[in-house]
Amino acid sequence: MKKIYTLILAVSSLAATAQTNNDFPVTGSATIYDYSPMLFLKRNTNDGGYIQGIQTQLLDGTNNWFYGNLLDDQWMVSKGDFQNPKLVVASNGNVGIGTATPSYKMQVAGGTTGISNTTIDWSVGSSGSIINISNGSNSGNTYGMINVLKAGGGAWDNLVLQSGEGNVSIGTTDPKGYKLAVNGKVRAHEIKVETANWPDYVFAKDYQLPTLQETEKHIKDKGHLPGIPSAAEVKANGLDLGEMNAKLLQKIEELTLHLIEMNNRLGTVEKENALLKKSIKK
Repeated sequence: MKKIYTLILAVSSLAATAQTNNDFPVTGSATIYDYSPMLFLKRNTNDGGYIQGIQTQLLDGTNNWFYGNLLDDQWMVSKGDFQNPKLVVASNGNVGIGTATPSYKMQVAGGTTGISNTTIDWSVGSSGSIINISNGSNSGNTYGMINVLKAGGGAWDNLVLQSGEGNVSIGTTDPKGYKLAVNGKVRAHEIKVETANWPDYVFAKDYQLPTLQETEKHIKDKGHLPGIPSAAEVKANGLDLGEMNAKLLQKIEELTLHLIEMNNRLGTVEKENALLKKSIKK
């Protein structure tokens, strides 16, 4: 019997200790300390209700605020001052970071210095199109990449940005050292190419103009004009627009000089023919 009394006394002491951990006054604030493993908030009413606001206080006195509701207003997360929200979920579904009035489904106000994820995907409506932004790969200095997947699937269309050199490639992941590499067709209203060594030197007095006989021999031996790449070279290596325009202009200028020379010779022949006609008539 004595053992039973001792056990009842021990249980009563534990119950009294547990009750002193929590404070539930009839009026005022309720204090809950012992909530492990779960914390239940229950209203003594048949109404469902919702959480209007929660305030937590750190050891340094800083307040953290979680308040609002999704029924007719919004839900906010704030630190220090509930008038300065950090995260907002509006009643229309818009989410704002750093702004209390997001105008878009996701709006970020202030500087965004970085995103920790390696990739970000955007699905465009219900069409199945996807825009993917990733940090690329360390290989080849490819640190930024934008990929687009059209509706219906298929291969990704690439837009790659390289750090260091600032190279950009479209439709390929390897710009091969060029500032802009495009794997496909390019359409533009105007393209301006700056180049040096424009072939005005062809008209210099000391320029060695190739003879027509030399040009003819080169064409028979090589199958293309001197100084102009062959079809196989262009297929393998492409061509430089500025350099090729300069070479084509050089050939036009050389041809012009040959035409001027032939015109002068033709003029001389016409004069000689006129003199011969006069002598024959006499």
